[in-house]
Amino acid sequence: MDFVKNSLDWVALQCRTVAVALLSGCCRRFGFHEIEDRVLALPSGQRAGIIGATLALMFGASMIAAQFGLLGMAVFFAAVVFLVG
Repeated sequence: MDFVKNSLDWVALQCRTVAVALLSGCCRRFGFHEIEDRVLALPSGQRAGIIGATLALMFGASMIAAQFGLLGMAVFFAAVVFLVG
């Protein structure tokens, strides 16, 4: 049971890191750590909502990009790298 809990905690941490990196790329005036602190200060329900909405938006955008084939996915990945980078 500890393995499952540790695995879920690791997945949650990775999802939060990706969502915060994307949000900090969109809001360039705030740094990664500042946005991470703001997200961690929220109640767990709101935190899960923000992270879930961010990841769902990225999933939706990737599905739309996939409709345009290899070029669409290349543009999508370039946009993600630009936002996170």
